Amino acid sequence: MFIKVSKKRSNAMLRGLSTAAGASWQEIQQSADSILADARATASSVVERFRGALGG
Repeated sequence: MFIKVSKKRSNAMLRGLSTAAGASWQEIQQSADSILADARATASSVVERFRGALGG
């Protein structure tokens, strides 16, 4: 539920940024998707390091 709310909120904010910046919505969305993919990869790496440090 929280993720859906956050996604809706993020989409609304990005649409506002797109309008303000004069950029296309698709370019903004692609940038956001790229940022999220990087964040997921970083989070996965951190989790794996913690697991390794904890012997798991």
